[in-house]
Formats: sequence, structure tokens, C-alpha cells
Amino acid sequence: MNEQDRAGISEDELASLTTDDKRWKDVGKQFAAMNLRLSNQDVVIDSTAAAVRQIAEDTKVMRDAWNDGVAVKRFFCRLAEAWTFLLRKVFIPVVLPMVGLWAIARIVNHEALPDWINACIKLVLAIL
Repeated sequence: MNEQDRAGISEDELASLTTDDKRWKDVGKQFAAMNLRLSNQDVVIDSTAAAVRQIAEDTKVMRDAWNDGVAVKRFFCRLAEAWTFLLRKVFIPVVLPMVGLWAIARIVNHEALPDWINACIKLVLAIL
């Protein structure tokens, strides 16, 4: 770029900036425009803040319901984990073998098995 090609400013505009009266007049206009722009931004910020407060008030019930829903979901997840724990750590390794041993002991002693044991045995055989 040579000296005559200044980026984005012509010779007349450059000369107007170097003239004291015109320069200060332009600076005054720029400050006035900047003040107007800043005051407009303040109005926009205030109206935006008011709108955000209104939205927060309007959606408070929904957010509270959402938090309650999260608590309910957490409860049912914990309930499912408890059921899984009971099934895998208590029922299958402890209760089923004990019931099986009890049923075998009744069979060995020639005692009749309860109807619910017969039904469970038929269900297991039907599944297999």
C-alpha cells in the first residue's frame, strides 16, 4: 500500500480531521452519537432484564415441577437399584437355594409339597 492509498479514508476526510474546528465538531458529534447509543443500550438492557425477570416468574411453577420430577425419577431409580440388589444379592444366592433344600428335604421325607412350589416347578419347566 502506498502513501496515497489510505485504507478506508479519502484525502478530504483526512484533511477535515486535521482542521481544528471541523475535527472538534466531528468529535462532538461522535460523542453525542456514542452517548445516544449507550443510552439506547441501557434501555435495551433494562427491558431485557425486565423480560428475563418476567420469564423467570412465569416459569417458576414449571421449574419447580421439573425439580419434583427429577426427585421422583431419582426415587424410582433408587428403588430399581434396590430391587436389583435384592434379586441378585439376596434372592438368587440365598432364598432360592434355601427353598430348594427345603423342597428336597420334604421330598426325601415323603411329605407333600405345597401347591405354590408345584406351580413354581411347573413354571420353570415350562420356561425351559
